[in-house]
Amino acid sequence: MFSPFCLQASGHARAVIVAFALMFALVLAPGAARANLPPAGLADLVEKLMPGVVSITSKTLVSPDANGMTAASTQPGAMNTPEPTSHTQVGSGFVVDPSGIIVSNNHVIDGAYDITATFSDGTVAKAEVIATTSIGDIALLRVNLSHKLTALKWGDSTHLRVGDPVVAIGNPLGFGGTVSTGIVSALNRNIMLSPFDDFIQTDASLNHGNSGGPLFNLDGEVIGVNTALYTPNPNGGSIGIGFAIPAYCAQFVVGQLTRHGHVEAGEIGVKLQDVTAEIAHAVSLPIDADQAAHGTAPVAYGVIVTDAPPGTPAHDAGIQQGDVIRRVNGETIPDIRAFAREVAVKPLGQPVTLALWRDGAEIVVQPMVREWASGEQVDLAALERTQARRSTTMDLGLQLAALSPEDRTAHDLPPDSPGVLVSFVAPFSIASDRGLSVGDVILKVQSRPAEKPEDVLTSLIGMWQEKRTVVLLLVDGPKGIRWVPVPMVHSAMPGKKG
Repeated sequence: MFSPFCLQASGHARAVIVAFALMFALVLAPGAARANLPPAGLADLVEKLMPGVVSITSKTLVSPDANGMTAASTQPGAMNTPEPTSHTQVGSGFVVDPSGIIVSNNHVIDGAYDITATFSDGTVAKAEVIATTSIGDIALLRVNLSHKLTALKWGDSTHLRVGDPVVAIGNPLGFGGTVSTGIVSALNRNIMLSPFDDFIQTDASLNHGNSGGPLFNLDGEVIGVNTALYTPNPNGGSIGIGFAIPAYCAQFVVGQLTRHGHVEAGEIGVKLQDVTAEIAHAVSLPIDADQAAHGTAPVAYGVIVTDAPPGTPAHDAGIQQGDVIRRVNGETIPDIRAFAREVAVKPLGQPVTLALWRDGAEIVVQPMVREWASGEQVDLAALERTQARRSTTMDLGLQLAALSPEDRTAHDLPPDSPGVLVSFVAPFSIASDRGLSVGDVILKVQSRPAEKPEDVLTSLIGMWQEKRTVVLLLVDGPKGIRWVPVPMVHSAMPGKKG
């Protein structure tokens, strides 16, 4: 089974985390494997790449079940507690645009109400979700910083070979900035996360938190996005079997999310089944000489049509049950996943050329590509879940009241001293996260005294308009007088909760 990684407590858990590998060949002649290594080893390469990799921390709400156990979690929740609890999970990401665009996995941030990105130099920034897809398991995030970021470069994943060295940088177990190495262990792996699975398998040592991080070749190019980990134990770590989304697939998804806000995947409405050797024999399917020459290599038989429902492009183009689809636009199709990938990336509203085997002969048809409507619905639903969570914490989550004489006596405050009482703190809000609680007294906002509740709001609005990223509140409470730094969210006006 696949171990739930970053989403163990979300209910949307999926196998998570992949690191990468760079293993020096032991069976090659001396110097043969080392010829491709940088002269100074990997240190110079890693130093160059580190600024482009980020550690992601996200917070989600977890509802306790009837037994007091959090969903998909092994930790007991609060018994008989109707309110959800906050769950923090860690993941990774990498910068693809110097303006602040970051790629990660959808499952790292799915349903999160608070997301932060930490860079290798210690910079911490709030991240907002631009778009996300649960089917492609890719999320696009944005951070707003005053300087340009180090963007990483995509590489060519279509010519990877088993045994190629790879390097991963990520945030395993929240440690951040961790490098692991290994090789490409296998290609075109199906781990049943989507209809399009084409995962890179690697033997690198991985742990929960690498999800969403980059897999590099030795040129420092991103050739994969770490996504899944296989382990016999749901709570276990790496046993050397990890998976990454190939760069060619991730780039397509990122481009779709950037342009449309969701993935406009193409389809023709046909239902298929993989062709086995027995099916190929039954329909007298010829095997290409170059395929047969591969010996033990899998033979690409194609896919056989089980249904082409009326009203679909497949039916309109004359595709029939029993047809074997062998090529899409000249590309040989080995299985259903390859067919789905080939059609998914074709322009919508344009014909795609299919080579079919029917009744002992090959024919060509050209069905029109339509949008896979269910894909858009799933993607927009994933984005809505995250936006809905975040919309509850756009302000600080505070409700304030004027100090009564009893409050001043309790806090030993003179009658004429400033101060505003915290009368309510919204669960899982910024204020709650920063340790503010009912009964605290806000004395100042930065250097501005807080005489009445309106003063706090006016000061916050003024500093929000000044584009302040963090504001200090001077707070008196059970912990004594202390400065509390609170982040300002610039996608909405701050206000009072309730």
